[in-house]
Amino acid sequence: MKTSHSQLANLTWKVAEAKDSPSRTPAAIDQQVSFLNERKQVLITAAVIGQIDVTTARGV
Repeated sequence: MKTSHSQLANLTWKVAEAKDSPSRTPAAIDQQVSFLNERKQVLITAAVIGQIDVTTARGV
């Protein structure tokens, strides 16, 4: 697959932005971990109270 000039420019800009503001990265990770923990709890609760059938669930 060939990468276009605009895709390379966009990627270069994103890398430069991340390099220039590393302090934002931990905050973004913390926010994502918080979201995933909340989502995990919602799924556990749904399974426990029978809103989802875990016997038919399959690993991906």
